[in-house]
Amino acid sequence: MGYTMTRIRILCDVDGTLTDGTVIVGEDGTESLRFHKRDAWLLADARARGVGVTLITSEVNHHAALARGTKLGLALLYAPSPEAKREEVRRAKAGGAKVLYIGDALADLLAMEEADAAACPYDGYGAPGVHRLAVCGGDGVLHSALSIILSPDGAFAALWEDR
Repeated sequence: MGYTMTRIRILCDVDGTLTDGTVIVGEDGTESLRFHKRDAWLLADARARGVGVTLITSEVNHHAALARGTKLGLALLYAPSPEAKREEVRRAKAGGAKVLYIGDALADLLAMEEADAAACPYDGYGAPGVHRLAVCGGDGVLHSALSIILSPDGAFAALWEDR
């Protein structure tokens, strides 16, 4: 995937980050996920300031995540392994962006280490150097990260500095 030039690129894992990890299975086998509306609130402001957001998942059955991404105007990448997630971070950086990776699990660790900055939900896997957000997965994690990024003196202020 080619990345449009943005100053900052957020790669945000879906399951356990944008959702609380709960999967609701209907009698017909369809799966549903719970997303928080708050995650959409700062997207327009972020885009206007050069912050791009891309969703990333390792789930083969990602119809609900695709639907949510489409509704928010966000691309969804399928990265089936920790190495594939790390490669997506490398691609974004090669395109000139500083990268914030938001994930919640050990499967996100390689991508977190490769990114310029990393964050996790309050209830996610917080390796050393990973900023633990004040909200749990599914409770507005993307909104929380965007509010910090868009703050000039927030925890991710270094992302705005030139390389």
